[in-house]
This record gives sequence, structure tokens and C-alpha cells, in this order.
Amino acid sequence: MVDGTIGEFLGIDVRAGVHEVFGGVEESKGLEVFFHTLTLGVGGIEYETAVGFSYDIANHGFCVLGQYGFFDRFIVKFDLVKGEIELKQRKK
Repeated sequence: MVDGTIGEFLGIDVRAGVHEVFGGVEESKGLEVFFHTLTLGVGGIEYETAVGFSYDIANHGFCVLGQYGFFDRFIVKFDLVKGEIELKQRKK
């Protein structure tokens, strides 16, 4: 989930995506999201996935990584004390 203004900056017609409304990130009325299929590059690995853009998440951050489309593809290890993040591609 990415803030809609970032999508605009990237040249994406955000509101032309597949429209959905759901809860969990935005507290009151539900989160309006526009999904686009994009190719992402992470650590030299490129893959295609659905990315949701929303104008309703700016108060909560600019991006929220999802269980599907990110965490189902990578193993992530955080070491807060060292300030390190380890990222490994999950074997299929």
C-alpha cells in the first residue's frame, strides 16, 4: 500500500486502477485503494505484483508492505540495535 501522491509522482494514473474499499489501516470510513500491477525491484530482484495506492494513509505513513506481494516473497530479519535489515528471497 503506497500513498497516492507517490503514485502520481511516478507517473501512474492512480484512480484508473482497480478500486476497493477496506479497513485495517484507516480508522473511520474505510480505506479507498486503487490497485495496479507493477514490476518492483528489491535488492536486485524484480517481480510483478499488485500495488495499492491510497490517498487515505498519509497520516499513518507513506507505504505499508503487505503479507502478499512482499512478505510472501522475502524473509526479513530486523536488528534494531545494529540498525540492520537482512532480506532474503524466499525459495519457491
